[in-house]
Amino acid sequence: MSQTEVRTEPSSETLSSRVLERSDDVLWSVAPDGAVLHNVTTGKYLVLDAGGYAAWAYLDGARTVDDVIAQVHAVSQQSAETIRGLVHALWTHGFVGERGPAPARAAGER
Repeated sequence: MSQTEVRTEPSSETLSSRVLERSDDVLWSVAPDGAVLHNVTTGKYLVLDAGGYAAWAYLDGARTVDDVIAQVHAVSQQSAETIRGLVHALWTHGFVGERGPAPARAAGER
């Protein structure tokens, strides 16, 4: 994806049942009121407040977007709509992506 390219699909509504995870191309640091993200591929930065940081923490490839929204809404005062918009923005700008299939295991591995 080029630096100016922005993803436009799926919409925030169709992300609901997808499982997203933080991109390996993103460096991040905890800040006094949230976190700062830097996508090294696109050069984009994003500053998250405490609720945004909570969403970032839950986007670990183990939960659907709806699960993330419910978790963040339970611990913050942000509306589900606000959280959904944030997750969509994170996806649109390449800070998160869909979890890929689990790697195949070699014979005999557990």
